[in-house]
Amino acid sequence: MCHNKKSQFVYVTQSEVTAFALSKRFLQTKIFKKYPDIAAEIKEQSFYRYKKNIKNKLLKYRAEHIEEINRRSSYRTINIQQR
Repeated sequence: MCHNKKSQFVYVTQSEVTAFALSKRFLQTKIFKKYPDIAAEIKEQSFYRYKKNIKNKLLKYRAEHIEEINRRSSYRTINIQQR
């Protein structure tokens, strides 16, 4: 939402949550334009948390999964490079 991209995941809470939501359009057009410093900080922190908590774990799982597939197949190797 902060980076104006679609989510790669469907999120589900582990317990009941009471909260409110602001629309993406409202944040992008009203809040982020009016407070660019806050917007930059939110974007930076969200990207850091994505890399730390999600991206690194996904890349590790992906590498393990590819290694497992390659072990099963003696005649074929999957080579995928990260961009």
